[in-house]
Amino acid sequence: KAPLIKERSQALVKMPMFWKHVFESHPALRANLEEVDKEILGYITGLMVVDDDDDSGHSDSEEDVDKGDAPGFSIQFEFRENDFFEAKMFKKKFAFEIGRHIMHPCEIKWKTDIPEKYPDSFF
Repeated sequence: KAPLIKERSQALVKMPMFWKHVFESHPALRANLEEVDKEILGYITGLMVVDDDDDSGHSDSEEDVDKGDAPGFSIQFEFRENDFFEAKMFKKKFAFEIGRHIMHPCEIKWKTDIPEKYPDSFF
């Protein structure tokens, strides 16, 4: 499984804007994107989704979901050099509760004032 994922990741690096097109084409993801997010997505060089272990002792309580302790998944984004933030990689955690999902913000050291200008940014 790991060699296939590595081979696929290497092939996707050669496809410029692949992940940008994926996000813009998916109805649920597209609905959460600001124009600036679409520009940022153009800098993605890699993406990996990691399922959280459902047997980790997490609960589905509202408090645990809000703290990021409920089951869900994380998306690890890798970026090339850009004008938006300094990190080349970061993870966003998504938690599930019956009837809703929560996207937890991650710590990003911005080079610009994106958070102030676009408070609803995906990032």
